[in-house]
Amino acid sequence: MSARDRFKYDVQCPTCGQVGVFHASEEDHPYITNPGRSIDEIEGKFSATVKDGVEVTALCGLCKTSFPA
Repeated sequence: MSARDRFKYDVQCPTCGQVGVFHASEEDHPYITNPGRSIDEIEGKFSATVKDGVEVTALCGLCKTSFPA
């Protein structure tokens, strides 16, 4: 079984400019086609969804803008 790789990245709403940080993790194995990415913690007024274990979409809690993160 492989370990989960943990990382964080900054997000900024393209409409209102709010900033935040997403703490994420995913499977760390060279042969995995779907890393099973998940958002473990969110700093700021955002929510997030992960589609197909790869694509992260952020939703701004202030202006309700949805954008790829």
